[in-house]
Amino acid sequence: LGVDYNGEKPEIYLTHSESENARMQFGSSDKPIFLIQTNGGPMGPDRAPMSWVRDAPLPNVLEMIEPFFDKYNPVQIRTEHQPGFENMPWVASPNVRELIALIKWSSKRLFIDSFAQHAAMALEKKSTVLWPMDNVKALGYDFHDNIVSNVTLKKTHLIDSYLGDIDISGQPHMCPFKDDNIFDVEQAKKSLKRQKDTKFPKSLMNASPPPQQQGCGPGQPCPPQGMPPQGLPQQGFGAQPQGIPMPQQQPVLQPEMIPAT
Repeated sequence: LGVDYNGEKPEIYLTHSESENARMQFGSSDKPIFLIQTNGGPMGPDRAPMSWVRDAPLPNVLEMIEPFFDKYNPVQIRTEHQPGFENMPWVASPNVRELIALIKWSSKRLFIDSFAQHAAMALEKKSTVLWPMDNVKALGYDFHDNIVSNVTLKKTHLIDSYLGDIDISGQPHMCPFKDDNIFDVEQAKKSLKRQKDTKFPKSLMNASPPPQQQGCGPGQPCPPQGMPPQGLPQQGFGAQPQGIPMPQQQPVLQPEMIPAT
């Protein structure tokens, strides 16, 4: 494109208040945070819930993350219209800075090509990033552990697609995968094990609120769809519509639910 690149990296500056709000919401658990983002495709209720170009198959991902459930609190970044894991807390917010603050406090991170991997780069939080299509050179960072799918494509470049060979929306009739096993599970698990835990300052731990009595929070199952969460703060990170929203009514497209045992 004729644009000079000299190794510049994204930068993000969080205020003390933004950082503390995220820590207060998730820091009361006795387990470190394992943050997961599997979907970056279409999010609207009138669109397909997944894009095979960008999204990681949940059954494949579950094999990667299950070994960590005993020692970590898994939290998924997604919307109510995107596929999710059964009984796994999930977080969404119209304020992306709240999610970035959560990334700051996370210990394990499994992402796809979306805002989370860029935020993790800015915060220098080494992450495991899954790529159904190999766009690492154009959109990724050597800083992360980039795991590309096992698919080999024939030439499919489109005249108006300058960042990748495939339309990012992931047209279903163009999907080259035979099943959900597109990533090397052992490679992903080894990468995740290498990530160092984020230590919460002892001086701040006593300031953490008690665990939520009910709702969709760390280490707690989400209430059934259609039931509003209880025990969440009235404002700030964790309140509706920010923080951890629960749908008040059934969405048009139901997210695919994969049991997280």
